[in-house]
Amino acid sequence: MPYKPGGGGHMQLYEERNGQYTEEESNRMLKNDRVALYVYQILGEKAPWPFHFPIQNVHDEEYCRDFLNAIKGSIKALICRKSKIDYLLPFKEKDDKSVFLNRLGYTRLNSEKLFDEIFKGVQIDSLKYVRFSFGCFMCKAKTRIQGKLVTTVWVLEKNLTLRFVTLIPRGDKTWKE
Repeated sequence: MPYKPGGGGHMQLYEERNGQYTEEESNRMLKNDRVALYVYQILGEKAPWPFHFPIQNVHDEEYCRDFLNAIKGSIKALICRKSKIDYLLPFKEKDDKSVFLNRLGYTRLNSEKLFDEIFKGVQIDSLKYVRFSFGCFMCKAKTRIQGKLVTTVWVLEKNLTLRFVTLIPRGDKTWKE
């Protein structure tokens, strides 16, 4: 079986037909990453072994949850496209959030204010793994805007930044305070 350079600078087995990791390589990678992640959770930055950002079809949900819990304190930045915030504010037939946000005083004219409130109110320590699909590591966080508890959904990027996806009103149903 051929090898190709993989994460962490080491060579990894792959299938010539499709370029995917072999099952043997995937299992070995998962096992090694679990050990390295466990050591990282204990030793932090002093941990001697690297571990991978989750890879689809290699890492399972348990690894993804453990990974997120381990790196929460290392989140580098929160990012958001203005269009994401603007999308929340006009009325929509399905999954509308505008009524809730308009009651709080947010409109398209002051969308920057909503953007700022989300970023101030997100509680990074509350991040929970949602799913990993199509290369997107989705997670959600408890967030307060103007005293109201909401849920915000984020994509965790490989560079450990969180990219805003959406806001879900009625966070009290999700977070049960």
